[in-house]
Amino acid sequence: DILEGRRFEDGICLVTFKVDVHKLKSDDTTDCNRGYHTQPYHIPFRCLVPKKCNNLLLAGRCISGDFYPHASYRVMGNMTATGEACGFAAAVCVRESLSPKAFDGRRAKAFMAERGYTL
Repeated sequence: DILEGRRFEDGICLVTFKVDVHKLKSDDTTDCNRGYHTQPYHIPFRCLVPKKCNNLLLAGRCISGDFYPHASYRVMGNMTATGEACGFAAAVCVRESLSPKAFDGRRAKAFMAERGYTL
């Protein structure tokens, strides 16, 4: 997804930060991008909804993702966006008596676009 710049119908933010892996060992001389050259990509809303927990949304660095994408999306602007999307979804879920799993992530995408996020 990060290498191809994937966009999703429930994408809540556009990540433009490169892969930035800090040294894994003290003698590590590998380039911090580890050879990964990303294209701008979406964080889908579904990454904020844990599979095995009900009535929970995740924001920030604990969203669902693999090691290398995490090394790209973990910066403040992207993590702020996940928090805003979670807050919006939580409010809608309470107001409409929905579980987060039943919430349509496209609504969060529309909200984020309305807030001025580039998607």
